Amino acid sequence: MESHRVPNDDSEQVSPRVGIRARPDSDAAQAPCKLKIASDCEMFNIIKLGKQLGEGAYGCVFQALWPKHHKFIVVKKIRVAEHIAKMRSKQSQEALNEIQMLTNLHHPNIVKYFDSCLNKGEDDGSHEIHIYMEYMNQGSIRQLMDRFGPFRNEEVLANYARQILNGLNYLHTQNVIHGDIKAANILTDSNATIKLSDFGASKIVDGIPADLEVSYSGRFFDNNRGSLYWMAPEILCGEPYGRRSDIWALGCTIIEIATGKHPWESDEVTDLDNLKQRMLDEQLPSIPPELSPIARDFVLSCLKHHKSQRPLAKDLLNHKFIA
Repeated sequence: MESHRVPNDDSEQVSPRVGIRARPDSDAAQAPCKLKIASDCEMFNIIKLGKQLGEGAYGCVFQALWPKHHKFIVVKKIRVAEHIAKMRSKQSQEALNEIQMLTNLHHPNIVKYFDSCLNKGEDDGSHEIHIYMEYMNQGSIRQLMDRFGPFRNEEVLANYARQILNGLNYLHTQNVIHGDIKAANILTDSNATIKLSDFGASKIVDGIPADLEVSYSGRFFDNNRGSLYWMAPEILCGEPYGRRSDIWALGCTIIEIATGKHPWESDEVTDLDNLKQRMLDEQLPSIPPELSPIARDFVLSCLKHHKSQRPLAKDLLNHKFIA
């Protein structure tokens, strides 16, 4: 498909076909990702599956041993209910999208991808997509908070924020928008290393200039993916969004880590309509009062209602809170 640029960056669209920008009148928005997955792979035959680490709507996550390298890894199994040749179900497309993203991403703050394959499920004639990834032995920050409570120490908050931003800055220079930043999608280990994970809602945006002083942040996605309480105003209001939407989600995530609650829970926001109205009224989620002025300024820098006013990830890395 021929790319098309219009003068106003907010009017450019992104089709779900990864890496392709669609004309405004294009019907390419229904095109699925065409990544092919092998029906067998070496890892399926040699790994030793261990305990289950978690379960979601579409599958389970297991710890496994990779004997060849004597290391623990994670196996994400995604159930594919309909005929695998079509590969059009939501769970199939998100799995393919995550694989395509992870295959090309290499950074200390991005979870490592090893391999993937397609296998028959254990029942009802279904199939499973298996994704083999790096094991982070402390799980997600969300799981850490469930065990130990919120992290109010600002040295910890700053360390987490710095590493998340390093990961985001790398993604954005690779033309990737994560689209679902929150504590549940940020993994850690015993050394407090932070890695971004769960790229099912991510998108590659073709044509972003390498010079990030210029921000073509206005982009359409095929639907409002991600997680409701971390979504930027432009997403909830059905407007174009892009890299700076990840920055809003970062601000919400710092609130989440400092309170142990979703960012709008203290404001008693319980449904989409109420949240949309607060966005239209340009309200912000409550910032914990115990945060220092410099930490509060960092969060407020992320939570600008007008996306053009939010800094890019590379600029936030110079903020005094984390510098």
